[in-house]
Amino acid sequence: MFFVCGLCPASAGQPQLTASAVREMIRTEGADKAVRRLFEDRTTEGVLLNGIGTGGAGWLRVAQELRPVSDGAASEGLDIAIQDALARNPVGVLTLVRKGAFSETSACAVTMDRTRGPCQSSSLCLGRSARTRGHEGGRFFARS
Repeated sequence: MFFVCGLCPASAGQPQLTASAVREMIRTEGADKAVRRLFEDRTTEGVLLNGIGTGGAGWLRVAQELRPVSDGAASEGLDIAIQDALARNPVGVLTLVRKGAFSETSACAVTMDRTRGPCQSSSLCLGRSARTRGHEGGRFFARS
């Protein structure tokens, strides 16, 4: 079975999983098979979700590719990771919402704004996140 060396043991004993390795896995094996493999063991799942939670552009592309074929615990994990990413890269996450990869609810339902306390609603949370990057709430989503 082919797998890119993104899951090679690291010096600390944890797998090194990179966004590019996951995207290569998705490309070669298909998203369905990739999501099953990535969520079959807790260590790999944790590294994947932590990566997505960083909000890095490559990791957000991974989330966008995996979310449509995920279900159950995988979907919930991806949603939580995207909620973590929202604080670090609001524009990137809001772009995924705008593209339909994640709903407003899944991207922000239980997000905790660590500086202001829990968000009261997804629209409030999205408005706060958009303003942190100079996009006033609805204007980010405005259609041209």
